[in-house]
Amino acid sequence: MSSSALIAGPLPTREEVQRDGPYGADLQLALYVLYELHYQGFEGVDDDCEWAPALLSARRYLEEAFLPVWV
Repeated sequence: MSSSALIAGPLPTREEVQRDGPYGADLQLALYVLYELHYQGFEGVDDDCEWAPALLSARRYLEEAFLPVWV
């Protein structure tokens, strides 16, 4: 499965993530999926998906919202 097939809908913008805050809109689940894609991957998903620019941007926005809560 390519990264374009993995992205079924629009990814969140930085503004959307900031508006929802660190506990909104399944942010933690989204981070888990993006981290798992990087660490072990998923069966049937191309390993190169972890480097898809759109997914990396989304992960950065999610991290910016979530990580300060834990630091």
